[in-house]
Amino acid sequence: MQLHWPDMLAVSPDGSYLGITNTKPNHFRVNLYRMDPHTHMVLPEPIHVIDHSDGAFHGVRFSSDSRFMICTTTGDVGLLLVYRLEETDGTLSVTLIQEVGNPYAPFKPKSVDISGDGQFIIVCYGPTGGNFVGTSYGALAVFAWDPVSGMIRPNPISELTNQPELTCPDCVSFSRDDDLSFVVVQSQSADTVTFYPFDKENLQIGPPFQTLKNPEAQIHFPHGFSLSTDDQYLALSNYGDDTVTIYRLKKEKGM
Repeated sequence: MQLHWPDMLAVSPDGSYLGITNTKPNHFRVNLYRMDPHTHMVLPEPIHVIDHSDGAFHGVRFSSDSRFMICTTTGDVGLLLVYRLEETDGTLSVTLIQEVGNPYAPFKPKSVDISGDGQFIIVCYGPTGGNFVGTSYGALAVFAWDPVSGMIRPNPISELTNQPELTCPDCVSFSRDDDLSFVVVQSQSADTVTFYPFDKENLQIGPPFQTLKNPEAQIHFPHGFSLSTDDQYLALSNYGDDTVTIYRLKKEKGM
């Protein structure tokens, strides 16, 4: 499958595409594969290999209609890149339509998620590997997004910064319910997964209401995670001990 230190992955909601970011130096690319939406089999050869001058792709996510793909880069600048995907007679074209700069430098955009209603994207910003500075508090930022054009408004409409639970964040997600009732982010340095309420009417991220932490959570340098479509389960991968842990989430405070 021509992978080079694969980092994060995403499957398009229609089951047609798999995107995987590669982090090996000189191979900073996104591999895009075709999937069979019925069998979920992945064709072994990528149909597109995407690169960019800022390199160091990290996060990747598809829009709910599978027409757009958003990637993050952790190179010199740290960008959000929006690609339009268009199928014509069985041939896929991939077009870069927007680059969004980095308002949180020296942190870099590590991960991105798109709300199910297509109104917002959320990004976590943190230090890159080997570049931990002091407490390395990162940031969460919510941007307005146009699901028709695929364009991101470049100025954040909500943010959370300078919080101790945001040390070295690497992955972030909206809840899957229609209200977008909460946001999830993990901390690689604190070995935690934190849940924040999100008020999409007033565009506010509230104080944490739940945290998965050790020893009960058995978290070891967490990396990627994913929520189930009903917000009942969270699967977390751990770099530290090469495990995947699945948690059942309690129904409380919007969960």
